[in-house]
Amino acid sequence: MSFRHYVWLNSHELFNVRKILDRLGNTHANIVPYQVFRTKEGEFIIACGNDQQFQMLCDSIGLPKISQNPQFVKNKDRVTHREEITALLQHYFMIQPTKYWVERIHAVKVPVVMINVFTASIRRRADDLA
Repeated sequence: MSFRHYVWLNSHELFNVRKILDRLGNTHANIVPYQVFRTKEGEFIIACGNDQQFQMLCDSIGLPKISQNPQFVKNKDRVTHREEITALLQHYFMIQPTKYWVERIHAVKVPVVMINVFTASIRRRADDLA
């Protein structure tokens, strides 16, 4: 998150909610899930921007009942219960490799991308050129 975006979010929270946000790293302050997750052998980032995308995410990874849980149906509720939904998803994502999850999530058009380690990226590029 850029500094300008961080200031804008904090201004919004300060004037509308009367609260200053803590820095969240790669996690979005007002959208859940919108963050990095670890897998069995790597990392990826999901950017679920709305409730429909969250439902498609849950369906695509084999957890359709999660999107029907009253604590998680609406984004505002997922923000309130950020720790619970994040822990649940993080635990689940550890059972398969990154590529497995990214392919399933990408197939339903939910924004997702694998996070590459620099040396792995260079190695793949070299293989492509060979």
